[in-house]
Amino acid sequence: MKKTNKLPKSLKRKKQKLNNEKKPKINLPFDYGDIKDDHKALVRDIILRLEKNNQTDLIQDLKVLFKIEESEKYNIEESVFYQYCKKVNVPINFQGTITELKNGKNIEYPIISVCDDVRKLNSICEKIIEIALLNKK
Repeated sequence: MKKTNKLPKSLKRKKQKLNNEKKPKINLPFDYGDIKDDHKALVRDIILRLEKNNQTDLIQDLKVLFKIEESEKYNIEESVFYQYCKKVNVPINFQGTITELKNGKNIEYPIISVCDDVRKLNSICEKIIEIALLNKK
């Protein structure tokens, strides 16, 4: 018996239809980690237009997103949570940052995640309780 690689007509039509359809355009998210001077120039122009309409919240957001104004970085070493994790050797994973306007300054806070087995996470709680009890005396 001879093998053939021919498709039935109905499948050929479906295959042809799929090949003729326009492929959807994929819009990738903007990479805020790779801001160029051209991007900054465009945003500065947009900010000037927004200032005419008194859009202060949006103006501040754009200045932060496009790094037009410098942000102060929060020192993670000052974090109580970070200190407890460090004491019991639970690693912190940095996921990104969030910026907040505080007292007229942009402050960049790290977004972190903690992932470990429950015994290690329990040890964080135990350390907090231990220190709280010692401070209570």
